[in-house]
Amino acid sequence: MSATHSQPLLTRLLTFKQANASPLISFLPTLSQSLVPVTRSFVKRALLQDLRVLYVTSESNTKHVRNIYGAETEVIETLRTSPDGSSYNRLSVTQTLGEIRSRITSANWTPGKYILVIDSLRYIDADNVAAFVGALASLRPLSVLVTCSTSVPEVDGTYSPGKETLLRYLSTTIISPFEEKTFGAVSLDDEKPMWPLQLSAQRQKDLLLTVEHRRKSGRAVLEECVFNIVSSTVRLYTPPAPSLPPPKEEPSVDDVMAGLTTFNLGMTERERKQKEGVVLPHFSAQDLGGEKDEKGDEGSIWYEPGSEDDYDPEDPDDDLFL
Repeated sequence: MSATHSQPLLTRLLTFKQANASPLISFLPTLSQSLVPVTRSFVKRALLQDLRVLYVTSESNTKHVRNIYGAETEVIETLRTSPDGSSYNRLSVTQTLGEIRSRITSANWTPGKYILVIDSLRYIDADNVAAFVGALASLRPLSVLVTCSTSVPEVDGTYSPGKETLLRYLSTTIISPFEEKTFGAVSLDDEKPMWPLQLSAQRQKDLLLTVEHRRKSGRAVLEECVFNIVSSTVRLYTPPAPSLPPPKEEPSVDDVMAGLTTFNLGMTERERKQKEGVVLPHFSAQDLGGEKDEKGDEGSIWYEPGSEDDYDPEDPDDDLFL
């Protein structure tokens, strides 16, 4: 999976053009990183393209949703108060689908001219997620935007796959944040996380996103980008240059040999100076500077008898002159 185009993939998805439309877009936020700014950008771009927006919320109310996404957003609340106002009732999956279908039919919305936004799948069992998403797709919207937090544990005794696994299999586009230490990210795996989470100034205006898009041909495109919350602009992510570790100092011979033997293999400062002052024979031979002997040949052998040598000048060794 790779991305070879120059324009960010997320930018093309935000245009909501028929060629770039994604039938099912899944947002997978974490506890440390919300994707509400990205969802808001999708909704506002859809309204600018004269598309209708139906927002199904199970964790908010109509007033709050319209304050964030715009007054033109149609809202369905799945959490209803009882007639006497003493308790709350949550719509079932069947009731929610019926409410969505009734709202679309009564308003006579044109297929492919509206999007559906589901703010949370927390209150839908994993066994019903695939059927619920399939029923939404049968209503023929241009796109279905679904949010499923990856930080909420799933308590389910069945052997069916989890919600995140199902969405990664069914979705045509998956948007999730990724962390980078040098970007001011806060890791929840730290030994002592601080609450509330303190984000850097750069992190408060930029989001690092991983966008995976599956085309009709089956080819998948994976891209990392930076989403600016203030301007809603997208640029490709460029990883920072890796910092090279400082060069390691080579250990000395004394350090290497320490502990390997009981002998003292080190040298004192006086011994070291005496060793450096010794002139080796092959160095002293170079001092001849290419002098020639009596016969005019270079490379002659020079012999200086020592005090213990038994040298007889009347019987020289002729082999030395071979």
